[in-house]
Amino acid sequence: MRLPSWRRRTFTAFGANQTASNGDTVYIQNDATEYVQFEISTVGAARAPFAHSSATNEGQKIVCDPGSTAGDCDADAGDGGVTVALKIDNDSGAGAIFIRQTLPGTPATAASVDTITVVVAQVPTKLTVTPVKKSINAGQGSATAGSTELDIRLTDENGKGIANKQLTVVSTHALLSGATGRTKTVGNDAVELLAFSSPDAPGVLAGTISTSADPTANDDDGAGYAQVILTGGGSPGVSVITVRIGTVSASASVVLHGSVAKIGAVAEQSAIEVGGKTFIVVTATDSAACRCGPSCASA
Repeated sequence: MRLPSWRRRTFTAFGANQTASNGDTVYIQNDATEYVQFEISTVGAARAPFAHSSATNEGQKIVCDPGSTAGDCDADAGDGGVTVALKIDNDSGAGAIFIRQTLPGTPATAASVDTITVVVAQVPTKLTVTPVKKSINAGQGSATAGSTELDIRLTDENGKGIANKQLTVVSTHALLSGATGRTKTVGNDAVELLAFSSPDAPGVLAGTISTSADPTANDDDGAGYAQVILTGGGSPGVSVITVRIGTVSASASVVLHGSVAKIGAVAEQSAIEVGGKTFIVVTATDSAACRCGPSCASA
C-alpha cells in the first residue's frame, strides 16, 4: 500500500525504540491481527497525539484493527498487523513518549510499550554568504576565467551550526561548482565540506549543497558549513549569488571583470610641501567599467 505523500515513511517495528524530532510523524506497528489499543503517556516537554481522527482523549488513545480501507486508522494495511501514525507537535519540547499497546479482546495478554525519545530540531535562522574574492576575471574572449570560493554558514537562533540541511544556491552570472575532498579548519577540527550538486567546473547557474556535520564532540562547532566554487562565465558584470533554505536567505555579489581597458589615477592632494606625502588612488576598469580586483594584474 502506498502511503499518502504527507506522511513521513518512518516505521518502528513492534517493541522497538527510536529517536525523533519535533514535527516528525512516527509509525507504531503491532503484529496483532485483531483490535489493538494504543495509549500515549509522556515525560518532559514532549507532546504528540495520534494522527487519525478516531483517536480519543485529546488524541492520546486510539483503538484500531487491521484495515484495507483508505483513510482507516490502520496506516499500512499491507503489513499484516496494525500500524498507527503518531504526529509529534511542531513545537514539542524534549522528552520521551511512551506508547502502551494492549489487545482489548484478550485481557490476559501482557501490554507492550514503545518509547520515542524526542529531541528538539534546530530551526534554520541565519545564513551568511561570503566570497573570498570580491572580483574575478569573467573569462571573456580568450581570457582565462577566474574563480573564488563562496563560504556559506547556516545557524540556528543560538548561533549553533545546523548539519545536513540542503541549501539552494542560485547565481545570476558566475558558474557554480564544488567537488568532494575539500575541508575547512574550524578550531582544531578538519570539517569535511560536501559536494555541490554539479561538482565539476566550470559549473552551472543553480544547484544544491548540504551543510557539514560536526566531526567531533569538542567545543569547536563544525556543523553548518558549505562552500561553492564560483567561476567566471565569460560575460563581465556583477554576479549576485543567493543561498536559500525555506524562508531564510542571504546574498553576496562578485564582480566579473574583463581585461583592463582603462587605468585612472587620482591624487588625494593636488599639492604637497617638499618632503611631504600623499596617496594616489589607481583604478583599473574593463570595457564595461567594472572595477578590477587583484586578478587584473594578470589579466
